[in-house]
Amino acid sequence: MLRKWAGLISVGDTIYLEINNGADRKRRYRSKVTDFNDTTIYIQDIPEGSVLLDGILMKAWFLGKDEAIYLFETAVTGKMKSNAPVIALSKPDSKKMIRIQRRQYVRVEAFLDVAVYPYKTDFTPFTTISSDISGGGLKIELPEDHELVSGNEVLLYLPLCFQQGETEYCEVTAEVLRISRGAVIKASLSFKKIKEKDRQKLIRFCYEKQVAMRHKEKSF
Repeated sequence: MLRKWAGLISVGDTIYLEINNGADRKRRYRSKVTDFNDTTIYIQDIPEGSVLLDGILMKAWFLGKDEAIYLFETAVTGKMKSNAPVIALSKPDSKKMIRIQRRQYVRVEAFLDVAVYPYKTDFTPFTTISSDISGGGLKIELPEDHELVSGNEVLLYLPLCFQQGETEYCEVTAEVLRISRGAVIKASLSFKKIKEKDRQKLIRFCYEKQVAMRHKEKSF
């Protein structure tokens, strides 16, 4: 199991935690892995660490080295104060982990403000909105006087609003795959170059959107 985890996640990688406080109230936190062994995952303490009491159950997920998301249930097993305070979490059996391959990501509806700048191609920068997004790309609306063509590479700045209320910003290089004309001109773009920290933000954003959509479907 240790060897398998070593191939999926490394010290310093991001891990996400979700606690259900009842009445469908969920709190999500982000931390980093500091170490792990056969039975325990050690993560950095978080500013809200006081809510992570010993024995508290929660869900966790991380982006694996194989580009898949791994979901599992865990519990706080202790806290240690050294040079940097850490929280110990129970490590699940591999059979109890849920693996979501990247191709399983659905494109989620998301109306984001997007700033579009030239990258290796000269055109006038503009701002617009997206209509949907996935872990691998997004679709944006184009102005009538746009100068883009298929194959262009662009630089995108995206604000991602999360359920906890915080907003994170991503800088992504993308390629224009195609431009469709209808009542609204739209461009489909594929992400080409993205920093690991920004990719983590996008994965988390899409995951939260998917969870919200599933909860909404169940309510009906």
